[in-house]
Amino acid sequence: MELWVKIDGAKKKFQGSFFKVMEEVFNEGKNAEKVEILSFWAHDKERRRLKRELRKHNKDLIKTASALVYWFYTKQIRSLKRREKELIERTKRKSEGFQREIEKLENQIKELEEKIMNFKVN
Repeated sequence: MELWVKIDGAKKKFQGSFFKVMEEVFNEGKNAEKVEILSFWAHDKERRRLKRELRKHNKDLIKTASALVYWFYTKQIRSLKRREKELIERTKRKSEGFQREIEKLENQIKELEEKIMNFKVN
């Protein structure tokens, strides 16, 4: 994805994955007075999702970016929890390798839950 944005009169280009672009836009624009989209390029699915979220948040890019990043983090947390649940079900014998993997997943979940609190949409 490529996104051109005007933040308080300064043009800025964000490029990368949809998730990273939205995270950067939120972090750089959260304290700005005026943030507006100049143009963007993305694949069809990403473009549709961005337009839908912009309509939902009355064309407020910061709220849109916040909602999208929150959604991405929620998706990652759910995936990690599913993986953790599968490992717990497989560990009838309580092997050390599985226990280490479960602890690693729990730590990743905690880190993501801490990050997600910054992007909570009101």
